[in-house]
Amino acid sequence: MRRGCTKKNCTNCGACSGRGILTKPLFGGADAQEDFERRKAPRSFAAACDLGTTTLACYLVDMSASRVAAASSARNPQAAWGADVISRIVRSMESEDALQDLAYSVRRQLENLLAHLARNLGCDLLDCRELVLAGNSVMEHLFLGISPASLGSAPFVPLRRRFEKTSAGELGMTALPALMPVRLFPLIDGFVGGDTAALLFELTEEAAASDAGGKTRLVIDFGTNGEIAILRRGRISTCSTAAGPAFEGAAVRQGMPALPGAVHSFESNGRTLHCHTVQDTPARGLCGSGLTDAVALLLREGVLTPEGRMEQTASSFLARKIRGEGADRRCVLCESEMGEVALYQRDVREFQLAKGAVQAGIELLLEREDVRWEEIDECVLAGAFGNAIRHESLLRTGLLRSSLKGKIRTLGNGAGLGAVRALLSGETAWKRIEEIAATSGHLRLESEPDFESRFLEAMRLAPR
Repeated sequence: MRRGCTKKNCTNCGACSGRGILTKPLFGGADAQEDFERRKAPRSFAAACDLGTTTLACYLVDMSASRVAAASSARNPQAAWGADVISRIVRSMESEDALQDLAYSVRRQLENLLAHLARNLGCDLLDCRELVLAGNSVMEHLFLGISPASLGSAPFVPLRRRFEKTSAGELGMTALPALMPVRLFPLIDGFVGGDTAALLFELTEEAAASDAGGKTRLVIDFGTNGEIAILRRGRISTCSTAAGPAFEGAAVRQGMPALPGAVHSFESNGRTLHCHTVQDTPARGLCGSGLTDAVALLLREGVLTPEGRMEQTASSFLARKIRGEGADRRCVLCESEMGEVALYQRDVREFQLAKGAVQAGIELLLEREDVRWEEIDECVLAGAFGNAIRHESLLRTGLLRSSLKGKIRTLGNGAGLGAVRALLSGETAWKRIEEIAATSGHLRLESEPDFESRFLEAMRLAPR
C-alpha cells in the first residue's frame, strides 16, 4: 500500500495503483476500449524501453514513419537500493512492500521519461499504442512486481522465462492509455535476460539482411551484469557474468555516469596529458570508458604494473602525478575549477575485477563452443560502455585478444535497437524472438570448475 491507504492490496481507493499490485484499471469498460481504438490514428506512437540496471533508455517511435522520433535516458531509481542486481534481490525479499517499491519506482521513472519525450514532440502520450520493454532477468521481474528471489541463490533460475502481455492500466501506469498493451521480451536463462534476447534479435535480423549469417561473431554487452554470446553457423550460445558497476562509472572513487563533466578518454604525447569530457565541460569524474582509458594509459606509460600496482619509479611524466599512500594513493589525471580528477589505486582493482569476470566468461564460452580467438570474424560491442570505449584500450589491458584488432565494431544500445525493431516488425517478429530465447544455449559460469582460476588469471593487465 502507499501512504494514506488503509487497506492491504486495495484496488478501489487508487492509492495502491502503480505500485506493483495488479489493480483494476483506472479507466475501463467499453468507453475506454472505444477511446483507445479511436486513438490508433495513422500518426500514433509506440514506445520501446531498455530496462538497464544502471540506466533506463526510452524511445518514442513514430509508427507511421517507421522511425524513432525521440529518445532519452535517466538513471534507474532502483539504484537507491543498490548498484547491482543482487542488492536489489536482497531488498525485494525483505517484504512485499519492498518488492512493490522497487516496481513502482521504475514504472514511474519510465512514465516520466516518456512524458518528457512526448511533450518535446508536441504529441499526446495517450496516443501511444504499445510499450515494449527489454531488461535483464532481475529487472523484468522487478518491473512486473514479481519476486526475483530464485535468482538470488544457486542454481539461479528465473521464476518465469516468459511473461504474458499485460496493460498499462493493470500496472497502474496512469500517464499511458489504460488499455495499451505492455510486452516484455522473453528471458533466455539465468541472468541472460530479455535485453540479450532483444540484442540477438537485432543482430540476427541485421545479418539476414546483409547476408552475413555465416560469420562467427563474439558479442559482448558490457554492464553491471555483463552478457556474452557467440553466434556461429546458426547456433547461439550465451553466458552472463557479474562484472559489477565499474564499467558504468560506479564503484570507483570519482566515478559517475556519462554526464557533462565526465572524463571519457585521454590523450598523451608522452609529455602532457589531455582529458576529454562529455560536452567539453570542466572535469568532474570518470565514467566507465574514462576509467578503462586511464588504466590503459598508465599501463602504456609504465606507471601501472601488470598486477595493477601504481609505481612512482617509472620514467613517465605521469609518475610525478602520483600522490598519497594507502587508500589515498592516486594518479592525478586532470584539474579544473571543479577540483582534481584522479585514478585511485582502489579504482584499478575495481577495473581488474570487472575485466577478470568478463574475460573469464569469454574464454570459457569460446572453449565450450570450440572456437579459437583467431576464428572470430567479428566482435560486436553493445551497450553505452561498448559504444564509448576505445578499442585499443580493451586490447592494451588484455580484456580482448590482439587477434581481434580491426574486427571490433560498436552497435550502441543493442537491446534498445532490438526493441524498436520488434515494434516496427509487428507480430511476426515475436515468433522469431521466442525462438531465439528458447533455442539459445546457456553456460552457467558458477558451475564451471575452472571459472575461479580463469578469473584470477584474467585480472592481470597486459596485452595478449
